[in-house]
Amino acid sequence: MDASDSWKSELHEILDFDNEGALEPVFQDEGVDPIAPIAYPPYYSEAMAYIKAIMIKEEMSERAMRLTAYIINMNPAHYTICYQLWHYRQFLMDMYGDPSMELNFLAEVLEKDSKNYHAWSYRQWLTERFNLWDIELPYIDRFLKQDIRNNSAWNYRFYIVFRDHYVSDDTMKKEIEYCKDAIAFSPQNSSPWLYLRGIFEKYNQNLSFLEPFCLQYASLNPNENQQMSSEALEFLADIYSLNDTSIKNAKKALQLLIDKYDTIRKKYWEYKILLLDRKDNNI
Repeated sequence: MDASDSWKSELHEILDFDNEGALEPVFQDEGVDPIAPIAYPPYYSEAMAYIKAIMIKEEMSERAMRLTAYIINMNPAHYTICYQLWHYRQFLMDMYGDPSMELNFLAEVLEKDSKNYHAWSYRQWLTERFNLWDIELPYIDRFLKQDIRNNSAWNYRFYIVFRDHYVSDDTMKKEIEYCKDAIAFSPQNSSPWLYLRGIFEKYNQNLSFLEPFCLQYASLNPNENQQMSSEALEFLADIYSLNDTSIKNAKKALQLLIDKYDTIRKKYWEYKILLLDRKDNNI
């Protein structure tokens, strides 16, 4: 057997057809002439075809366990294969009752895969289950300093800071300033803008308060040297749409997004203009 096909013998050893029975693989159906089929390596495609067959059969066996381990080793972030494993770990930790080693384990996982959905979800559960709130904010600060664009980390920060409906004015001001500093570093980074919006929406704050800040990063009459952030423009559109006297400015901001600054979402911005037209005409 060619060395490049050594995975076949490894896979067949995992599946153990002689002792655990034959199994017909179920390959992914991409349809007729797919536009952009995913170029899976053959060893991954075949392993997934067998796991699909096992799932269809609802087979609970040793080889099913071996095959999931094989696939997880190839793709640790695989949702279908992994999510039960994380739930099982959570179940065991709930019984064990000592999280002292878990945060180090999660730090290693997130170091390798900083946007691992399962790890962040598990960390949320761990924090709530063992009341680890006080140590999490310094951790997430360090994490965001490493990668200010990690939206998973921003979501986790929001969960930690705003877990209660009530927060002090001081905390809210600090978080708003935290967002502003992150935006100043990267005005086109959507994560701090979304975080900022989340604060104002959760606590029913008036977005108009942010107009002067947004105007630092966008203008309704931009010149060639003007720094323009599509995120700031969207904020301005929402701010101006709050007042009937400034709807014209809201439409202008949306038109700038359509024409130049976020053309990929042209249809969405056109829809928002349509909604403003209806509001303007009391429809």
